[in-house]
Amino acid sequence: MWVEALDLILQKLSKSNLDFVKIAAIYASCQQHGSVYWKSGSSALLSSLDPKKSLVEQFGIAFSIKESPIWMDCSTTSQCREIENVVGGALE
Repeated sequence: MWVEALDLILQKLSKSNLDFVKIAAIYASCQQHGSVYWKSGSSALLSSLDPKKSLVEQFGIAFSIKESPIWMDCSTTSQCREIENVVGGALE
């Protein structure tokens, strides 16, 4: 999803006749805290990107998990309960 969004932004910019030489950085912000997990060695893909291919296509194998958990993800509920129990319960 994150890579698809960046692809969409770049597609729109490329159609806008903007001089890309003037762009120093691209910043994106949203209200969800998400985590993206690279597979070991995936950063090497950054040095061999093909501008004729989409980022989604090129980064398809770069991440260790397909879904990007956000701050309110409940996939770690059991681990959170274990931590609570170790410290003496939820109120502690």
